[in-house]
Amino acid sequence: MRGYRVAAIDAVAHGQSPATAPQMVDFMESIKAAVDHFGTPHALIGHSLGGAAVYYGMATLGIPTTRAVLMSTFDRVEYIVEVWADAMRLPRDILPLIYTYFEQTYGVWSPDYVADNAVPQIAHIPALIVHDRDDEVIPYALGERVARLWTASRLMSTERLRHFMPLRSPEVVNAVVRFVGQGQ
Repeated sequence: MRGYRVAAIDAVAHGQSPATAPQMVDFMESIKAAVDHFGTPHALIGHSLGGAAVYYGMATLGIPTTRAVLMSTFDRVEYIVEVWADAMRLPRDILPLIYTYFEQTYGVWSPDYVADNAVPQIAHIPALIVHDRDDEVIPYALGERVARLWTASRLMSTERLRHFMPLRSPEVVNAVVRFVGQGQ
């Protein structure tokens, strides 16, 4: 992107980063560390758990930016834990124990990690929310809900890109470039 310097984070338990399980708190702290190091970014862009970490980090850690782009994101942290528990075929009654584990291990676990609490604090910041109607990981309705709560956002709905392909779609990439460029 012309005129911009890009700083990418190899999120915890993704890519080459060590760890075995991604935690949103780690994502948020990584974003904050990058911002502290490089300075206030013109835009923050996050996908899936990274998208939620962007907006929760903006709201709870005060991570500054003038624009945000969220792709394939969700409206509540519990959703990710529920999906993981379902994939592991764990009974739902074990979820409170998992939440207690997170709280004891990371010093934070909160049912307050929902868009209803975070988004109103940052809803004045322009945002582009991209979500595919055929997303097989994060249902479209969850991203749509974040967009409804975020008054200064625009929802870009796509089809047949599923969860990961929006990152490679020329249409989405061009929309993100245009959106980020509007704030100059």
